[in-house]
Amino acid sequence: MSTDETRRGDNKRRAARMNVWIDLARKTSDDDDCAHVRFVFYWIAYEAAYKVDDSGPSSSRASEAQQRRSFHRNIARNDRGRLRETLRGHRERVAKVLELRQAHRSFWRNEDGRVESAEDWERIFGEWTREAKETLRRAIEDWRLGGANERTANSLNDLFSNLAVVRHQIVHGGSAGSHSRGRTQVRLGAQLLHALIPCFRDSIESNLDEDWGQPPFPRVGTGPDDECPPPWLTPNPTDAGGP
Repeated sequence: MSTDETRRGDNKRRAARMNVWIDLARKTSDDDDCAHVRFVFYWIAYEAAYKVDDSGPSSSRASEAQQRRSFHRNIARNDRGRLRETLRGHRERVAKVLELRQAHRSFWRNEDGRVESAEDWERIFGEWTREAKETLRRAIEDWRLGGANERTANSLNDLFSNLAVVRHQIVHGGSAGSHSRGRTQVRLGAQLLHALIPCFRDSIESNLDEDWGQPPFPRVGTGPDDECPPPWLTPNPTDAGGP
């Protein structure tokens, strides 16, 4: 099989995996009590979109944040206007998520040691929020100017950096039901993922020759639970179809 055929097959598999989780999210009740469930299903679809095989040496593996940024650059470069219009239509929701302090990683951890007081944190968080909202504004309004793809990618980086914090809160049990604090970020996050993840899926399906990377966890063997050797011991471990 040629490199082009392999790439197209990988991208079709990536989109097929996304569709499984998008369908589950859409079948979930749309009331607020189930917002965290919809969020998780859409987030799995998102990971199916951006994750790449990292079974090589640990020294060559990209971090989760690096993989997301690389994916956002590809998405922005291949956008034909739908992503920008989606951001425009959900601009207030995106801005609100950027403003929610409990959705920002610095609220939970003093990562660089710069913050020594509540005043320090308020100042730094305020600066980040203003910069992120200005990047969003320029991505939406200044798309005819040079660097539009970079601004769009940076806006996605800012948004999904916060949504990753929301994801951690949910899957580690910190956002558990309708009486939990921080429900606004879960509800808004689910709404934004509902709008954006299908855009990402459609971009992959419309650009099958793009290098979106090799998906992790290839299909192995010829059937469920097949006792086949590890994929790193065989040159072509995947079968023909399905996610």
